[in-house]
Amino acid sequence: MKTVLFLSLTILAFSTAFGQESYRQSYIKKNEFISVIDDARSGILNPAGLAYDRDFNLFFSLGSNVRDVEQGGIGIQAGKFGFAWERNSDLPFYTNSNTKINNKFFNSNKWTFSQGFGNKIFSWGYSVDWIRSTYDNDTNYSLGWLYRPWRFLSAAAKWENINNKRLNFLELDENLIVGISTRPYKEFVTVSAEVTRNIDKKKNNWKAGTEFNLPYGISVSGNYASEGKTVTAGLTYSGGFLTRKINVSGADKSFGSPAYNLQLLTHQDFKNSAKTIPFIDDYALIKLSGNYSDEGSSSLFGGKSKSVSEVIKTFKNAKKDKEIKGIVIKIEGLSGGFIGPISANLEEIREAIVDFGESGKKVVAYLPEGISASEMYVASAASKIVIPRSTGGGNFGVSLEMNRLKSFFEKFGIEWDATTAGDYKSTFHTQYTDSTTSKQKELIDGLVKTSYNVLTRAIAEGRNIPLQEVEKICDGRLFSAEEMLRLHLIDRIGWYDEAVEELTGDKEVKLIDVSDRTYWKEQWSVPPTIAVVSVSGGINTGESSNDFIFGGKTMGSETVVRQIKKAAKQQNLAAIVLRVDSGGGSGIASDEILNAVEEAKEKTKVPIVVSMGNAAASGGYWISAKADTIVANSLTVTGSIGVVASKPVVAKLYEKLKIHNEIFKEGEHSDMFSASRKMTAEEKKMLDDLIDDFYQKFVKLVSEGRNLSEEEVRKVAGGRVWFGEQALKVKLIDQIGGLQTSIETAAKMAEVTDNYQVVTYSGRGSKIFNKVSQEVVFETLLKLFDIDLSEKPVDLELQMLK
Repeated sequence: MKTVLFLSLTILAFSTAFGQESYRQSYIKKNEFISVIDDARSGILNPAGLAYDRDFNLFFSLGSNVRDVEQGGIGIQAGKFGFAWERNSDLPFYTNSNTKINNKFFNSNKWTFSQGFGNKIFSWGYSVDWIRSTYDNDTNYSLGWLYRPWRFLSAAAKWENINNKRLNFLELDENLIVGISTRPYKEFVTVSAEVTRNIDKKKNNWKAGTEFNLPYGISVSGNYASEGKTVTAGLTYSGGFLTRKINVSGADKSFGSPAYNLQLLTHQDFKNSAKTIPFIDDYALIKLSGNYSDEGSSSLFGGKSKSVSEVIKTFKNAKKDKEIKGIVIKIEGLSGGFIGPISANLEEIREAIVDFGESGKKVVAYLPEGISASEMYVASAASKIVIPRSTGGGNFGVSLEMNRLKSFFEKFGIEWDATTAGDYKSTFHTQYTDSTTSKQKELIDGLVKTSYNVLTRAIAEGRNIPLQEVEKICDGRLFSAEEMLRLHLIDRIGWYDEAVEELTGDKEVKLIDVSDRTYWKEQWSVPPTIAVVSVSGGINTGESSNDFIFGGKTMGSETVVRQIKKAAKQQNLAAIVLRVDSGGGSGIASDEILNAVEEAKEKTKVPIVVSMGNAAASGGYWISAKADTIVANSLTVTGSIGVVASKPVVAKLYEKLKIHNEIFKEGEHSDMFSASRKMTAEEKKMLDDLIDDFYQKFVKLVSEGRNLSEEEVRKVAGGRVWFGEQALKVKLIDQIGGLQTSIETAAKMAEVTDNYQVVTYSGRGSKIFNKVSQEVVFETLLKLFDIDLSEKPVDLELQMLK
């Protein structure tokens, strides 16, 4: 709002400086078509174009017909509102005797307010013009319509100067303008025609033109107008946040002299500037470090994570950018995953690097702090790897440590009532177990082995080393930089300058930041849309929230359901991709989200694809099970089809602390979930039956969603956790891949592979703090001992699907 106010005042200041003076037709109207314009110029040309809602953009126009008139204008679009000011100033001229004549009879200022309504298929709008000239003032009204049913067709109409007034002895003609434009070959060529009917004089004028879009943001155009029999040629360049257009017209028969018009127009995201000089090769720098999650987060004590989707988008844009010929990836310490040094998110980043390299562009990885397994996994996707001589690397392998805490808690007088459905469900619930069962050991060994296989395969493929040699190297040993060079794990020992030289052949080349570039695509109508709904965090009822203190997210079912419903209403919806990154949570909330997914599927009749991130287990798998297709990374933690409920029992702790606990109740079992006592055998039986009932529903749900028999589901259920690579073999997922693979799969299913857009609906919470309750102190204690806080120990319902 402050920006809009500032720019409005700037416009008024400009207009005041020019003075008060007659009205002539705008050069924008002379050179542009009402069926094409849909930006800040729409207020002058056709207010219906404002309904395209290009957020915020500006235009500046300057023109002259050399001999008679000079024009200037500036305007703003803010959402569906527009405001513009235009200045007409008649130029001095010389008589045959070389006498200068100041001609100011038709000078004027015009302010225009406009508003658009509707959507990208059909819209309408109105504009109000306030004209102040040397001798007269006036107010005029216009209406406009815009119809774009398909990508290749745009039709428009405008009823101009509805109140039909006079100004300075000239009529402000009441006109009906009808225009049509077509794009016979996508956005490469645009052919336009327009007819203006003067209602009072019963006279028609027309114009027609063609515009060709060439590479590197350059386009050329040519128009012919019957009024004045004028031919106009135009040249446009779109680069950075500006489009620059110059129109040059031949001699206008009405005024007897040639004319020019310069237009500058910002793009929607004009704060981010792309390179403005085409045809020059660029090389980019991308930095990777720390922890990556689906949407990114930060907290006071829990650290910060970065958005993996933003990283992937950066690589994708760099791949498409014709000027970018290569990238240096600066990799510093990366965080590992659920088991071992690599995670599904790191796998997606590596896939993005591989995809970039497959386009024929070079990638050099520079690791200033050396290489551990996480960094080696990502860097192995690069063409070349450079590290400084004073560093080294190694410890390539996978290990997992688990601290079982049952006996520890008993020392403090804390016991646990715990019920699980499935032999594997308590594998990673360490607070109430003291040992790993044989089945659980088999599960953990399988996960460790899978993680190790993914790591070694990536290094072998990326570094072109036989797998057997890589397995010998990946035994946890450490290497100096020289040893790594000898083993072909790296390509060069050097500093950042050497990495730049490896990429460009010149140490002095300055690398650009790809994230500063803006990429846009002009297209009529709404293209087929893949709606991506982000579902990230522990599942809970209510609204989503972010824990500012310890970090982490709560996926609120109400927030997620609202986003799914919005996605289902998206114009020209082709498919929905549910991006799931959750280890589970509330059974009720999970079922509420699944119900919204099923309703969206029934209502829209479009394919629904689930893309699994780092984890989609328990409740995360519950909300995924009925998708048309499930896609997961090799190291996505999935499955865990089971149910668990637990609560601490602190009766002995009360005794140690001399706390005298009293309970007043009505109902024999009303305090069965109290932490002050253990459950009775009868109460434990009731809970077991409830857990078993929920487990049977879970099995049936997966059976229906995955088209498996219930017996087949039970063989892979029981709370067992699977990596994506394993889950594919047991039919819990359909395909290996990340978010981009999921989007491409959804597009193929919807048969829109040629042209589609991706719109993301975030389930991000707006609250800063999670709910504070009597459990906070106890949860903080668990946090200190590295126990998952998402398991709220005194809330049975919250743990049903974990």
